[in-house]
Amino acid sequence: MNNMAIIKRILTEKKLVLKDSDEVRLILGQSPYPDTSKRTIMNSNYPFSVAAFVTPSFEETIQLFCVMNLFFGLDNAKILINEFKNSNVSGQDFVCYLGSNFNIYFGNVSEKNNVSNFLTSHPNANILCCGRASQKYIKYLKYIKNFKIFNKRVFNIVYPGSFTFSKSSTVKQWLVFSHANSKPILKTFRLV
Repeated sequence: MNNMAIIKRILTEKKLVLKDSDEVRLILGQSPYPDTSKRTIMNSNYPFSVAAFVTPSFEETIQLFCVMNLFFGLDNAKILINEFKNSNVSGQDFVCYLGSNFNIYFGNVSEKNNVSNFLTSHPNANILCCGRASQKYIKYLKYIKNFKIFNKRVFNIVYPGSFTFSKSSTVKQWLVFSHANSKPILKTFRLV
């Protein structure tokens, strides 16, 4: 059984019915993990060289947990990380699964050319900017490059780094989704 089938089987076994959407969604981080062993290097078919927030072997990082929580909810995030890890599903497999089945992509603003190319190819993409650097870059593209990015398609949230979780506002934004932009972010990016 290939890993795409394993992902589908795990989601089915956990009774996670994923919402269909043909909308393109981009989770945009600031830069790859500093620790190169935690970077999910993507193949040449993927629009980004490194997938933001996803680790190669589903290690317990706060960034991965936050993104899994966004897609699947708090309880399911923990279960799925363990299931994927125990089933040898790689981060690359998961990222490719989300891209090919749900039009969800992970990138970093440090790959400026790739972000620009992606948004040129997908001008109506919904973008979740994680952190100030990604927010600043999207504003730059919007005004300087004249991309057709409308405010209703750009969502801002704090960067889910371990250093920011000392603030209760970060916990509210990522773990309990209790802040001003919660409802539209969940409506656009939640998969269950």
